[in-house]
Amino acid sequence: MRIPCTPTSLLFTVFIVCSSLVSFSQEKRSVKDLIGKWEGLDESKQKGSLHFLDSNKVVISIGGQDTPPVTYITDFSKDPIWFDLETSGPDGQRMLAKGLLQFIDQNTIKWTTSFSDKRPSKEGSGKDDTSIVLERQRSN
Repeated sequence: MRIPCTPTSLLFTVFIVCSSLVSFSQEKRSVKDLIGKWEGLDESKQKGSLHFLDSNKVVISIGGQDTPPVTYITDFSKDPIWFDLETSGPDGQRMLAKGLLQFIDQNTIKWTTSFSDKRPSKEGSGKDDTSIVLERQRSN
């Protein structure tokens, strides 16, 4: 039995094949892909960096000033990745800064954070959102 080949069935077949190729080619990222130092310039051209020490500690540098290691929490099941910073305030109360991480390529990430208590928008276009593109630094 011969199956008729119509333009619609051909287009549908091409769509299914292309969709499969795209889904198979997407890399699954994990926290090990973050380990190391990432640097970039923020919107005001000030140098900043994230230095991922291990699977839950990061040192943040803004304008040459490093923070003590801060606990971070990631959710790689989200797209972009949820990236939250957890610390304690002066009164000992837990503080959580919600953010997003997006891999642009293997050596470039975009970090978006918000100066409010809400998670930033995916596009980083909220009035309280700020983004910085960071490049992986090679260790010497």
